[in-house]
Amino acid sequence: MERIKNIEFLRFLMIFDIVMFHFFNKDSVLLHLTQESNIYNFLGKTIGHSGQTCVDFFFIIAGFFLLMTYNKSITVIEFIQKKVIRLFPVILFLWIAYRMISYLGIVKFDFYSNLLSLFMINNIGLSLKHGCMAVTWYVSVLLAVSIFYFYIIKHFEKKYTDLFIILVSIIGYSFLVHAGKGHIAGHIYSVSYIFNLGIIRGLAGMGCGIIIANLYKEYKYSIDNFKPNFKSFLVYTAFEVYLFVFLINNLTFHRLSYNNDIILILYFIVLFSLFILKRGFLSKILESKLSEELGKYTYSIFLTHLFVIRVINFFYWKQHIYLVENFPICQILLALSSCLLFGVFTYHFIEKPAQIYLKKLFNNNSFSDNRGGGSF
Repeated sequence: MERIKNIEFLRFLMIFDIVMFHFFNKDSVLLHLTQESNIYNFLGKTIGHSGQTCVDFFFIIAGFFLLMTYNKSITVIEFIQKKVIRLFPVILFLWIAYRMISYLGIVKFDFYSNLLSLFMINNIGLSLKHGCMAVTWYVSVLLAVSIFYFYIIKHFEKKYTDLFIILVSIIGYSFLVHAGKGHIAGHIYSVSYIFNLGIIRGLAGMGCGIIIANLYKEYKYSIDNFKPNFKSFLVYTAFEVYLFVFLINNLTFHRLSYNNDIILILYFIVLFSLFILKRGFLSKILESKLSEELGKYTYSIFLTHLFVIRVINFFYWKQHIYLVENFPICQILLALSSCLLFGVFTYHFIEKPAQIYLKKLFNNNSFSDNRGGGSF
């Protein structure tokens, strides 16, 4: 399907929020190095845990594009190959990079835990530790849940799969809300040995995305033939702006006062649906080439940003505490720009070349870059 460019912008914005979360969460390097800076303390208190909810938004987007790009002629094995080819190169690069800096003492490299990360099975209930490649838990869940949903969509009748996916989404989010006492984000451990919360987040989130895609397909004729007027344009614009500002405010600047992350999930589902429809000013103006360009870097930035933070901490922050304490804005801009630039580098020199090479190796266009297809 044609790439929805404004969704690419949402992806980039969510990556930005995730990076900011890792700067100032409870394990923040900056917060541990200094207790004096009001800026660090303010950001540490306001950002909280909510940036992690963006990962759940990624699952919703992935589920939507999984169904929208579904090709019944592709076998399950071909689908797995397609996903592994899409996701594996950057993980391999990250695994090698962490292995190299471990020799400098920057990180402790747990070989076997990181090997599970490399094989993309480190968070499907089979491991006790995550190693130093913590963010790869998302990729493990994305791959496993994508294969699961692709399999049932391919092999079972639609009337059964639709009901099953609705039930999985509702039950999954209900389980997460109660297990996390209102906080869906941040939980990836296993409960009672078998219920892995990361997998449940993936099942619930991608299930919601599939439900949205089903509705979009069912009403596509009416959507395509809708004739907007100025009044409807203003109404759609107002809703888009309100939802957008609400999510930015509650994800970046402070925690939602209501102790239930499902509110953020519901608001995002509505905003995502409005962006797909593209009937308001915000969704239209973000349907641009710039959004597409920003979106293509999200996967590489997501996987490599913690690596960059650890390197900066080891070689710069720990060595220059005075600069960290007295020039906080400079440190934030330095770290943020370094994460973004290293992600851009990884995309152009690792991710994209690997896609081109593997596409030629397998001689199959279905293995091409499919950011619009839901991975990132």
